[in-house]
Amino acid sequence: MSTLSAFTETPNSNLPTAATNGYDPFWHAKTPEELALAQGVQPIFNFEVLLGGWPEDELEDNFEETLQRWRQAAD
Repeated sequence: MSTLSAFTETPNSNLPTAATNGYDPFWHAKTPEELALAQGVQPIFNFEVLLGGWPEDELEDNFEETLQRWRQAAD
């Protein structure tokens, strides 16, 4: 008896069988529409909500000026 046949012939096993004649959803890709439906994705009507923004308390941290000084010093 081969290892494969022993594996597929094990009765009442909780292990998956190596050869299956039925439909296994794991191996069948879903369309983008099916994924969106399954995940409850809703359309975005206002693109701006995706942009987010920079935290207000970090707007005036002088990062740009410091970066400019570092670049000038490296030249």
